[in-house]
Amino acid sequence: MIALFVLVSLATMSVAGFPGYARAGVTLAGIALLVAGAATLNGYLERELDRRMTRTAGRPLASGRLQPSRALVFAAVVTTAGLVLLAAGPGLDSLLLGLGGMIAYVGLYTVLLKPRFPESVVWGSPAGLFPLLIAWTATGEPWSPALLYCCLVVFFWSPAHFWSLALARAEEYREVGVPVLPVVSGERATGGRVLVYLLVLLVLPIWGVATGLFRPWLVVVNLAACLPLVWLALRFLAGPSPSTAWWLFRLSGPYLAVVFVALVLARGT
Repeated sequence: MIALFVLVSLATMSVAGFPGYARAGVTLAGIALLVAGAATLNGYLERELDRRMTRTAGRPLASGRLQPSRALVFAAVVTTAGLVLLAAGPGLDSLLLGLGGMIAYVGLYTVLLKPRFPESVVWGSPAGLFPLLIAWTATGEPWSPALLYCCLVVFFWSPAHFWSLALARAEEYREVGVPVLPVVSGERATGGRVLVYLLVLLVLPIWGVATGLFRPWLVVVNLAACLPLVWLALRFLAGPSPSTAWWLFRLSGPYLAVVFVALVLARGT
């Protein structure tokens, strides 16, 4: 996941206007460290829950291979290092965005929303936008419709990505009492929501092309990358299956990577 965030951030930075190797390197390193810190804190806070789920029981904290105190020290060190890099490189604005992203993901999403609300991933999706905002801000360019487009892609991708995982592991979430959408609203209702978000992603490039942000062939690339996900979502609705949902989850990450690489090329041609 760290590599995906770095790739998406690099692509967003390139869409804005590449700021040079040194500035880009410092910014991306800062983002990577903050994502690593947030993931470690998430693992620390959810270690007891992870221990009770088959998918996550082998994680270092859940399995006992890593002591909680050491995880906290690691999280503090890498988070501080990330913030220092952002302050020393792109500057105060990126530092504040980095702090905002940590608070939004760890404090708002992990602690407050996820344990209580089936729609938590929708309300928590903005936390995933902070790396994009940091990357764009590092270029010195003002925020623009192109940045909005990049953020919309991630915003609509996040619920489809997580709910696909939740559908694949619905029984585990039900057993441990986490109120994810499949547990609360059922598999077909969740599958329908996933399909809606994927359909938004399918047509979103039309707006990007119509407004002159990107070249027309972006629509073709997005169709090729998104249609397999739409097909899997339709297949799941026709006959809910954990394996279908798992494939949908597995392919959603590469989809995001392909789309953001295409954004860079479609912007620059």
